[in-house]
Amino acid sequence: MLDVETLDHHLFMRQALQDAEAALRRGDLPIGAVVVHGNRVVGRGSSTRNTSRCHITHAELNALLSSSEYLREHHDDCVVYSTVEPCPMCLGAIVMWDIHHMVFGAFDYRAGAPHMVERVPYVAHHIRTYLGGVLENECLGLIRQYSEVDADIIQGKVHPFRTPPQLAP
Repeated sequence: MLDVETLDHHLFMRQALQDAEAALRRGDLPIGAVVVHGNRVVGRGSSTRNTSRCHITHAELNALLSSSEYLREHHDDCVVYSTVEPCPMCLGAIVMWDIHHMVFGAFDYRAGAPHMVERVPYVAHHIRTYLGGVLENECLGLIRQYSEVDADIIQGKVHPFRTPPQLAP
């Protein structure tokens, strides 16, 4: 039985940050994710939305896909680490893989899915650990390098469906 509290969350979030940095270098939104079993990374992914021109190639989905063979046998004892809180689509994929533990860096006040964990019984039944804020400043820093506006949206400072205010010169 997995004891999530014994894992080195900073170590694995740094692994996810490496994938986020690779995404930034490629010109993609710098979000990274790793799938961990025991003390070993068994899957990795980063956002490839821009370079793949596909809106569903989020870091968490790419990490799950890269570890799909492994997850068939070991999903119960895996943890997904992501630099940003998962969106409803990614959380749904984690639930469908029957992975019970999610750890993330930056809270996403735009698309994060905490209310799904709290209010949807099916999701609440599957997700046993939903821990955020691990290396949050480092995770947000990468987003800010990519786009100040995206960082402000994730932090809830700007509404994502309104045009941000223009600053006077």
